[in-house]
Amino acid sequence: MNKKVKEEYSDVLKKLNALFGDGVMQSSDTMGYDVVVERASTGSYSLDKATGGGLPKNGRSTCIIGPESSSKSTISLSAIANEHKKGNLCCLFDIEGSYDENYSKTVGVIPNLLHMPDHKKLLKSLGIKESDRTVVAAEEWFDLLIKTINSNIYSLVVLDSVTALQPMIEIQNGVANAKIGSIATPMTKAYRGIANALKNCDGGFVYITQYRMSPGKYGDPRIESGAEAWKYLQDLKIALQPSLDKEDGEIPGIVVKGKVSKSKVCIPHKTFEYYIEFGKGIIRSYELIKEAISAEVITKTGNTYFFLGEKIGVGEKQLNNFFETNLEELEKLEIELNKLKIETIIDEETEKSLDAIEELLEKEELETE
Repeated sequence: MNKKVKEEYSDVLKKLNALFGDGVMQSSDTMGYDVVVERASTGSYSLDKATGGGLPKNGRSTCIIGPESSSKSTISLSAIANEHKKGNLCCLFDIEGSYDENYSKTVGVIPNLLHMPDHKKLLKSLGIKESDRTVVAAEEWFDLLIKTINSNIYSLVVLDSVTALQPMIEIQNGVANAKIGSIATPMTKAYRGIANALKNCDGGFVYITQYRMSPGKYGDPRIESGAEAWKYLQDLKIALQPSLDKEDGEIPGIVVKGKVSKSKVCIPHKTFEYYIEFGKGIIRSYELIKEAISAEVITKTGNTYFFLGEKIGVGEKQLNNFFETNLEELEKLEIELNKLKIETIIDEETEKSLDAIEELLEKEELETE
């Protein structure tokens, strides 16, 4: 910075401080922007790895999108369950009315740590009789959502889902008189309120949405339902695609493949894969075994599998049964994988340091010449 720029810089700062108060303009290193983003684990090893540790908190927003039955709600419930293990409160806006208490308990959700808005009581508080209206409008849900995020008492606030919201204009005029983009208008207005509420929030906001088909569109006809404005709200976007797992003529679960299609909190466009068994949720052993085989933590000779030098089974069925019935061994497997991860990070940092030293030495040689 030359002398002239320094003088101009100090003059501008003096004027700004005189107009708006002392210290109104600061350098970014004094404002706490170096805070590490906290995460809520999804319960899926590969998804947590792809997202840098799970769904982001600290006022960050996550969009989970996919077709029907692609485990969108399961991912959010698993993240809530992992926050409950830490003793944190969470809030679920069940707009679809599809919340299953028995399944959520199986996933690990603790009922007394989960708050859910009661739509009947909400209508009553707004002075609306059940005889007049039984549906809460999208605009009313958004007002409650913004105040909920502003309260800053919830570790995660989940909206399930955007596509189930009904705007006031449809409630008043009927579906027959609904116009294209009627839901986009309140969503665009709510975007500003949610974005500002998240600035002072320590928790995270997660919303679930679905694909819609656009007729006559070139390329991929799938479009994201709702307002375009909410795309700018996303700090992380997870796109899911399920496929059926057929075993002996039955379908015990689904294999979900996906990718991080947008991210401001980790490296984007990473892929992941996990397995969900119906009635049980995410089967973590499926991913750990797959990762361990590719990293050669589990070795294979013929059709026999070995872990830490010990024989653990012949064939995939025995291998899966071994880890499903021996949870201590599954923990050991995860520890070994984490060790490899740490070693890889250390090796990468060492290489970077060596490269930086080589560059400095080359510069010094050139300067001396």
